[in-house]
Amino acid sequence: MRIYIGNVSDGRSIGLCDSHTRQGSCQHSHVHPYMMPDNKFVIFNSIVTGVPQVYAARIPEGFLTQLDGKAT
Repeated sequence: MRIYIGNVSDGRSIGLCDSHTRQGSCQHSHVHPYMMPDNKFVIFNSIVTGVPQVYAARIPEGFLTQLDGKAT
């Protein structure tokens, strides 16, 4: 399952990473991504190993400027 970051004001979005999880009926299999306040990481769940775990994906420098054209 791909994790996207989007701009709600104009609907643009770009893919950040794959969670490598299979979403099932249990909540622990859902990705539940959220961005850290400093905009440097996205935190998410994955069951890629067979055990639910929390992962972090680093947001590359300049990645968010693709969405709004501003430096972040």
